[in-house]
Amino acid sequence: MTYSNVLTDQDRDAIMFEMVLPQLVAYRDSLPQDVPAISAVIALLRMLQSNRQED
Repeated sequence: MTYSNVLTDQDRDAIMFEMVLPQLVAYRDSLPQDVPAISAVIALLRMLQSNRQED
């Protein structure tokens, strides 16, 4: 049995939008002050997610 080391687009999307994004939001919400760079990354990921859902 052979396994491929290549992630599919679905794998990558699942990692980004179902694992990384929620954890990043939770981390940002736990911080005592706003970190603009983290908020910007969250906004970009949400835009990417929205664009993917429209396709």
